[in-house]
Amino acid sequence: MTLRNRFTAISSLSFGVVSIITFVVIFIAYYDSTKISYFDRLKNTALISAIYYLEKDELPKPMHSQIKKEYNHLIQNRQVAVYNQNNAVTFGMNLDDKNITPEYISKARTDGKVQFMADNNFYYGIYYPDNQGNFVVFVKSSSDSFSSQIIRLLIIMLSVLAVGLLIIYLLSRYLSKIVYKPVSDVIRRINSVDNADISQAITSTHTHDEIDELIKSYNRL
Repeated sequence: MTLRNRFTAISSLSFGVVSIITFVVIFIAYYDSTKISYFDRLKNTALISAIYYLEKDELPKPMHSQIKKEYNHLIQNRQVAVYNQNNAVTFGMNLDDKNITPEYISKARTDGKVQFMADNNFYYGIYYPDNQGNFVVFVKSSSDSFSSQIIRLLIIMLSVLAVGLLIIYLLSRYLSKIVYKPVSDVIRRINSVDNADISQAITSTHTHDEIDELIKSYNRL
């Protein structure tokens, strides 16, 4: 492999490794922050749902109407289930979900909240004590939007990586031609020396770099 090709390969490989590490860090950070954001929105929805279902008898009618508007705005494609102390659904639309197990309900009562992902869905549960009893409110939301964002990010990152590798390859080829031109000139000048008179010296470049040192070493030889 020539020095030019070696320089191009090393440059492209270095850029690729650094880019992949950077993209992995960005992807993990984005994935975690987006997941946290989704769970935070579900937490707000769970709280609004608890107030909507359980505080109707305590809130003034205008205030409860406002809560109802927020609830209808937040719920969208999400589903809500309100469990009483016997783990039976008393309010909500999500009446039968095998992923909301008694263990998760118990964990929500113990820790005050619980969150998890299962079957392409986000789940968030909160413990909500009330004068009617102690309830656990679970909210479920599809992860389709989350998955589409992650896939879109992956496509963008892979496209940028491919374009970047192509650009760095072409740029490395161009730079290697400039960088190694003095070496090529020295080789050409050495090859042009008359075999009958090998004592003929090569003119120094006076650049005080490695090429100049090479010429001086050849002349001394």
